[in-house]
Amino acid sequence: MLHRLIEDFGADRIVLGTDYPFDMGEEHPVDLVTSIPGISEIDARSILGATAARLLDIRAPAGTRQG
Repeated sequence: MLHRLIEDFGADRIVLGTDYPFDMGEEHPVDLVTSIPGISEIDARSILGATAARLLDIRAPAGTRQG
């Protein structure tokens, strides 16, 4: 499903979120994103924090690409 969202809308329009501390979602969301077949490092970084940082106008965590 996530792979399809990336294809249809682009990784720069997807933001990772969790239900932590509740066990209602994916237990390892970062692993889920990075295991998508063919996902580029830039797209993974966008989903894992760079897009959220851009939308919230905050500095992205070290190691992420703002764009």
